[in-house]
Amino acid sequence: MITRGTIIGKIIDDLARLLSQIELRNKVGLLDLTKVSEDFFKELLNIVYDLNLTNLNGDRINEPGIDLGDLSKNTAYQITSTKTSDKINNTLEKVTKEQLGKYYIIKILIIGTKQSKYSIKKNLITKTKLNPEKNILDINDLTRDISTLNIDKLETLHTFFSRSFRELIIELEPMDVDGDFESSIYRYVEQIPNHPPKDLQKMDDYYGEPNDLIEYTNVYNKLASIPKSQREYICLIAERGKLKTRGLTYMHEIACTKLAGILGIEERTLFNRMAYLEDESVVYFSEDTDGHDRPNYKYQISSEYLNYIITFLKENGLSVRKTIVAMDFSVLGNV
Repeated sequence: MITRGTIIGKIIDDLARLLSQIELRNKVGLLDLTKVSEDFFKELLNIVYDLNLTNLNGDRINEPGIDLGDLSKNTAYQITSTKTSDKINNTLEKVTKEQLGKYYIIKILIIGTKQSKYSIKKNLITKTKLNPEKNILDINDLTRDISTLNIDKLETLHTFFSRSFRELIIELEPMDVDGDFESSIYRYVEQIPNHPPKDLQKMDDYYGEPNDLIEYTNVYNKLASIPKSQREYICLIAERGKLKTRGLTYMHEIACTKLAGILGIEERTLFNRMAYLEDESVVYFSEDTDGHDRPNYKYQISSEYLNYIITFLKENGLSVRKTIVAMDFSVLGNV
């Protein structure tokens, strides 16, 4: 069972990360919070303070003055990352008589660190009955109140953060001019290679006849569309398997039991991993039998031209991995 201290520590770490993200946004002038942000803090406040807040901006484009409201407890919140007195005054100016008839308690939650003192206009304090000492909260106040919660609520918060916090952080990350942000999955996804072979002179010399550049460019494009991790399986078949020849036909193959043993996995797991390459028609699953009618399952590289490339590479002591995994086809020609 996860301990109380562990939960509180994790939540405090997450909120500290959030503060850092907000400060970064503010530095580049991104002061407005999104609906994802409002919904996150709506749920957080509901759990911590036993509220039933709803997002009032869901009913219209923008509810003036307040973002969240709980009619049963006559409480409303404005959620903002701007901590200045001007922002607070501007918010209170926008609160309508209709809203004050529903929500007797108006609070401001600053997603960041609030100022040590606020200069709120007297007429607005009279209008909204705002108590700057009690009703202007920040992340530090939330952290303090979270640390006093019972274990049941802490476990609810832990589940909520596990489910929703990453989405919030991504939502708040500033994007660069290319539309990328720090935690974008595109930072971890291989860029599709785009350097097809320019010529095949060295292969032509090896095979003693000209090769069709278009066909080998198609092989390059096919491999480029396959994830690098999957291209490694092709290399394993080429490097650890056998070359089967039939006339002028070349085919590299490996027994399923051998490949599973090399990878340290069960054959059933191997079948699942190789399914992608089979679907892409790069690898073929052969269901042969040996001389004793025992199953002799193999994986074969099915592309004729890819087999020619691998044979050329191995016969000339060149790296199969560099060509197929790193997609360096320059070794096939002079350019």
